[in-house]
Amino acid sequence: GEIAYGPDFSLGEALFPESVGILDYSPKERDTFGNPFITVRAFASRAEYKTLIKTVDSNRIKRLLSNARAVPVIFYTHTDDNLYGTLVYGIINDFDIQQISTVDSYLTISAEGLI
Repeated sequence: GEIAYGPDFSLGEALFPESVGILDYSPKERDTFGNPFITVRAFASRAEYKTLIKTVDSNRIKRLLSNARAVPVIFYTHTDDNLYGTLVYGIINDFDIQQISTVDSYLTISAEGLI
């Protein structure tokens, strides 16, 4: 098990659909006859979150996420997150803020799990 401690930040309103899955690190190779050889290795959870944020908060959120790079973070969309498999303890692969108006922007975060 893991225990995580730190501040909780709300980044915006979660939008659907969300994307969840895994990254498989098992090598898959074939010999000269085409026979497959798979070595089972670890995998990591992954998720992509899309949220609606206020455009005025864009710079603050950019700084916050930039400071969280290479730092383990718990990502979730709401308290019942485990029911949908979208809770990820991991790192930010990348994020993007797309301004759609002077009032609202989209924030997309791609996260890779560590456990």
